[in-house]
Amino acid sequence: MKRRPAKKTGPTILIVILLVLLLLVALIYAPVWDTAPPDVTDLAIARTEVPLEQNAYTYFLQATNALRNHPDFSLSQYLLGQTNDEAQVSAFIATNREVVAWIRRGVACGECQAPAFEGGPEGILNHPVHAFIDKGRLLATQARYDQLRGDMREAVDATLLLLGFGDRLVSASESIIEYLCSHAVLGLGLERAADLASDARCDATERGRLAAALAELSFLRQGMANSARGEYVFSMKLLEQTRSGGTYLSYADYWGVSKFKRAVLLIVTRIACTPNYFIQYNRTMRMMAANYRLLAAYASCAYADHPLRASATSAAISGDSSTAEGLLAKRIQPHRSRLPLANALGERLWSATAGTLDAVVRNGCRQECHLAATRLILACRAYEEAAGHLPATLEALVPDYLPAVPRDPFDGQPFRYSAEKRIVYSVGENLTDDGGDEGRERGRRRAKDLVFKLFTHEPETTAE
Repeated sequence: MKRRPAKKTGPTILIVILLVLLLLVALIYAPVWDTAPPDVTDLAIARTEVPLEQNAYTYFLQATNALRNHPDFSLSQYLLGQTNDEAQVSAFIATNREVVAWIRRGVACGECQAPAFEGGPEGILNHPVHAFIDKGRLLATQARYDQLRGDMREAVDATLLLLGFGDRLVSASESIIEYLCSHAVLGLGLERAADLASDARCDATERGRLAAALAELSFLRQGMANSARGEYVFSMKLLEQTRSGGTYLSYADYWGVSKFKRAVLLIVTRIACTPNYFIQYNRTMRMMAANYRLLAAYASCAYADHPLRASATSAAISGDSSTAEGLLAKRIQPHRSRLPLANALGERLWSATAGTLDAVVRNGCRQECHLAATRLILACRAYEEAAGHLPATLEALVPDYLPAVPRDPFDGQPFRYSAEKRIVYSVGENLTDDGGDEGRERGRRRAKDLVFKLFTHEPETTAE
């Protein structure tokens, strides 16, 4: 009896495996997994053409070009009181009088509109708004220099110009980086205003000028809505670039990555970011749009109730239906895929964005706290000069010194006050009233109350 030759199953198995792999690759790259593009007309930025001579931003850019730095002088060190060479400071201010003149012309304009941002990732690092912080430090330096010399009117003039500069930049913000840098400039102005409010040499007339300027900054987060819309448009441009690895290559070109590493990066991004299964662009755009809609809609909301607060974001990311019941979760859950690892890269991008926006909201709250505290310092000082003592409660300041007690932007309750400790304070990010405890341990600050000391009537002195 003849034996039948054994069938060679090896090639057959390899062919089957190859076909399965090809099928998987085809499924992964197939366009059927993604959803339709989202309707984001509500996130479009409405821009009107502003003539260059009427646009404050035109003059701010001129100020950037005119700044002359000194290699032996640090604006940051001077503002921290670490260097006080009067001759050197005076020479630096005199050298940059043209910068101050350009800023003054800009602040006098009724409108401020930044040019439309068209650049890629490298453009963020070279954005002119970074240079505006140095202009803010220049004005803060002039204000401090005049204050130390006892020229209160000149110090207040420089501070008001700084506040106006920051206010114009905040109103013109159309991206998160612009918004944060603008807040940094405005924060410098608030610091100088608080110092002047505490200086015994600053009389009622000058304090009244400060109070009037601060009252116009009551809506400090007014630029957040425009920033949210602009940031979404910019984020979508970056998302589109990831299809071909363009975003990563832009960073590689900016940082001077070698040709070999650039080639490897291109191959990896083409393999990882092109598939429609692991990163579904339309689905990701829908989820990210939810973030920016909430940032725009809740720009004036207290942090405790904000849908982008860290705890709400974490619950939404976890996907736990028992805890993810907030607005953010409700907006993103319908756009999530239930298939394993579906849109995994897209969800990672979304979660990173959500965490960033929580930081933006907290930054806005901290700046509003600084504004409210500075207004309260001015009001308490005026009250004490009239009555001979501090008010028993902040309600005593209404309506003669303030139209209403400022709200704590973190929990929405009235700002806290202790006449005994001579402080006003906010509950801060932990949303717990710790009685004015800053939570400082060995020079480090834990997340407790944001405390602002009332005036001591002792003017700032120069360091020896």
